[in-house]
Amino acid sequence: MGKIPEEWGDIKVLNAKIGDYTLIARRNGSDWYIGTITDWEKRSFEISFDFLADGLYEMKYIEDGINADTRAIDYKLKSNKITKNDKMTIHLVPGGGWIARINKVK
Repeated sequence: MGKIPEEWGDIKVLNAKIGDYTLIARRNGSDWYIGTITDWEKRSFEISFDFLADGLYEMKYIEDGINADTRAIDYKLKSNKITKNDKMTIHLVPGGGWIARINKVK
């Protein structure tokens, strides 16, 4: 997925509860990065991409694999195309996480 930037032009907290979970979107230039982590409770979140500008984007993301709650090395790398009108539900295992990089296609 490449290097994660150190400086951000915009940060949006999409969902969070101190001590339990965090879901944050950060922008560097025209690229967006989304990250989430949970405590020892499994969780599901719906992400709305309404913070994106108009256009088509490619999203590459890493999600927990089926055995990620016992083997942290179990993950899946996926990609798809999205727009600001899309929503996506993600699922995290206990102690799990999810990360995405979003690049504008056109």
